[in-house]
Amino acid sequence: LSNGRLEAFSRKHQVPGEFVHSLIQDTEGNLWSGTYTAGLVRIKEAAVRSVTNAHGLPDRAVHAVLQDKKGDLWIGTDRKGLTQIRNRRVTRVWTTANGLEGNKVRVLHQDPDQNIWVGTQSGLTLLQYVNGSYRASLSYNTAHGLVSPNITAVFRDKNGIVWVGTEKGLHVRSRGAFKVFAPEFELAGKHIRAIA
Repeated sequence: LSNGRLEAFSRKHQVPGEFVHSLIQDTEGNLWSGTYTAGLVRIKEAAVRSVTNAHGLPDRAVHAVLQDKKGDLWIGTDRKGLTQIRNRRVTRVWTTANGLEGNKVRVLHQDPDQNIWVGTQSGLTLLQYVNGSYRASLSYNTAHGLVSPNITAVFRDKNGIVWVGTEKGLHVRSRGAFKVFAPEFELAGKHIRAIA
């Protein structure tokens, strides 16, 4: 938005990739764009920079981007899991081999306790923040009450209740398991894409 007009930011501005899956602004004012073909794109004032495989990002297709409370960037990819970046260096890659429920990361959420909730195509994983580092502690899928394992939204509210969206509805965590929220009400569109 410039002078009251909406302007498309695209390749003519040297922004690579036209399929943007996520967009955040970090604490330094940089815009970070998760793209489907150009990896992670940083836009700072007029300068544009891509973070790709050449910089250690394991997959060029980025679905989700999160900056945690310590300033680390978390990058959810299409096929290669979750990448943690600290001080512009890849510090860890999370996949099914070390605790993720799936390698296609669709959504990320950090709760007030600094835990990271990772929504994948195969379910939900909690990366618990303990003594200054993260560990995969819990995973949820259809065996835990989710109607679909394809997580498209996740949010923990101020009361500590975890809400999860899938393409088959809204779920709420109760006593360690998920249940469909208000099944007696038919949602007009069951595909939940965001929860705030």
